[in-house]
Amino acid sequence: MIEKAGLRIPKCYDAKLLPNAANPIESKFSLLLEDFAPLDGWSQRWLLQSEDEVKATLTTFAKLHAFFWNGSNFYKDKEAAAELEDGVWESASYVQPKLQTLNQCQNVATGWASSKLKCQKELESLDYWDNLGDRLESVAEENGRLAHPFAVDELKDEYIKYRTFTHGKSAYA
Repeated sequence: MIEKAGLRIPKCYDAKLLPNAANPIESKFSLLLEDFAPLDGWSQRWLLQSEDEVKATLTTFAKLHAFFWNGSNFYKDKEAAAELEDGVWESASYVQPKLQTLNQCQNVATGWASSKLKCQKELESLDYWDNLGDRLESVAEENGRLAHPFAVDELKDEYIKYRTFTHGKSAYA
C-alpha cells in the first residue's frame, strides 16, 4: 500500500463498536491505533504547501459535498436516500439548533462574562472586549436559525437544494 499508492494506513490494534439501536446516544465506539511516530514515516505539518495540494483537497471536498446533494446519483438509490433522510437530516449534528440546550442563546453574555478572563491578554485591547458577550447574544439565535435552515420549518424547503455533508455532519454549502 505504501509503495504502490503512497498511502499509509495505521495499524488498528483494537476496535470496540457497541452501537445501541434502541438508544443511540448510549452507543460506544473506540479505536486504538498505532503511534503516528515520525520514525515510522508519519508526518504532520501546518497547512497545504503547494497549489497541487490545494487543488486536490478542494476537489475531494467538492466531490464529498456533491455526492449527497439533492438530485445527485446517490438519490437514485431510493432505499439509501430514504435511510439518509430519516436517520441523518432531521438530527443533523450536535450544532443543530434543535439539539441545543433550551434557551442557550440567552446565556451567551453570561458565558462570556465567566470565560473572558481566559483570553484577556489577547483580546482586552480590542473595542469589543467589554460588550462582546452582549453583542453575540443579541445575534446568536437568528444566526443559528440561518446557519441551520433545515431546523426551521419555514426555511427548510427553500434551502434543501444546498444541503450536503461537511466532515461527517449535515449542513448546507
